[in-house]
Amino acid sequence: MTKLTAIQQLLNEQQHEQAILLLREAITQDNTFAEAWHLLGIAHAQMGQLADAQSSFANAAKNAPDNSLYFYNLALAQRGMGELDGAVESYQRAIELREDFLGARNNLANAYLELGQTDEALVCFQSLVERFPDSSDARFNLANTLLSLRRTDDAVEHYREAIRLAPDQSAARENLGRALTDVQRLDEAREVWEEWLAHAPGDPFARHMLAASTGEFIPERCVDEYVRQEFNVDFAKSFEDRMQRLDYQSPSLIQEALDSLGLQSPQAETLDAGCGTGICAPILRPMSNRLTGVDLSPAMLKEAVQRGVYDELVEGEIVRYMNEQAGRFDLLVSCDTLCYFGQLESVLTASRRALRPGGVLVFTVETSVEAESTDYRLQYHGRYSHSESYVRSVLEAVGFARVHASTAVQRRELGAPVEGLVVSALSPHDA
Repeated sequence: MTKLTAIQQLLNEQQHEQAILLLREAITQDNTFAEAWHLLGIAHAQMGQLADAQSSFANAAKNAPDNSLYFYNLALAQRGMGELDGAVESYQRAIELREDFLGARNNLANAYLELGQTDEALVCFQSLVERFPDSSDARFNLANTLLSLRRTDDAVEHYREAIRLAPDQSAARENLGRALTDVQRLDEAREVWEEWLAHAPGDPFARHMLAASTGEFIPERCVDEYVRQEFNVDFAKSFEDRMQRLDYQSPSLIQEALDSLGLQSPQAETLDAGCGTGICAPILRPMSNRLTGVDLSPAMLKEAVQRGVYDELVEGEIVRYMNEQAGRFDLLVSCDTLCYFGQLESVLTASRRALRPGGVLVFTVETSVEAESTDYRLQYHGRYSHSESYVRSVLEAVGFARVHASTAVQRRELGAPVEGLVVSALSPHDA
């Protein structure tokens, strides 16, 4: 076994420190040893030490300027460090050295997207599809870019081709169905959900969206598996950018509702129920001695952790969690979480149970003209809307008092306002 092979084995076994020691010895003996620099970069990257990884990959590329892999890994490290312009140059060099480098071409296009250079990304993805017509990932990424440019017909074509090439690619099915729904091609969207269920019987996302599309077999709430699938890693990482594009107002509306209550001192215990990425944390932290967040999505919680403002973050279903926290919280806030519940009795009963006497509940729900004729309605986009009369009746039935509800625009979707209710209620002392 050669020395480099032994080092590679150490890396495979996650023995990074020993591998780094041996690699530095090799580099000390020969500072131009490109593969040693490259393996050192891999070791640092695996340890999350991106600055050291970038430096090592740069030395590897400097000493072996004709090696496309070295430039590719340098680009990955640069992109991870947020040095997107440098990453673009390194990806381009990798492609110059190896024209069929699929990964480099795909990542170059994604780097352009991160730079906001959508036209350049589109050219890259189009070139990628021309060169690799049987790549479902290339088709999928091209479709996403076309959709962002509102070229829906072209996007639909490439989503369909991506699905043909890789029938298990659920993300392409989801995006295709949503794209068709957004332009009111509802019959075609329904066919997408039906075909998805035929291919993957029982898929929670397809089943939920088919119910939303047909109005049949409406569940009382989104099942846990649907929520986890909806708020996956990609969604979590882009969540706040998405909300900014939608002119998202719900956190500000929560702030206004809390201000109007005139809470005099920091609340001993606050629960952010369905906290997501922690978008309400900056509002809740100053008014809380202890701030807890609970959410079903591990991907969203990972983003919330990075804020560093919660005292505790819990992965769990909020009804179950609140039922286990009897009388613990003084303030309970739920921002755009109850739109994933149709029937509100269980979640509002659990909220009442989790609050101390005198505790305050503040939450948002969506409304719609259709929902006013019934208690709640599953909308075509997969979220529930509720009538104000239903919300009030449930709150009163489970024992809340001093219920206040106001109507406000929570966001805009496809240029149209999405209206909702901002609701506050008190858990009375005489409970």
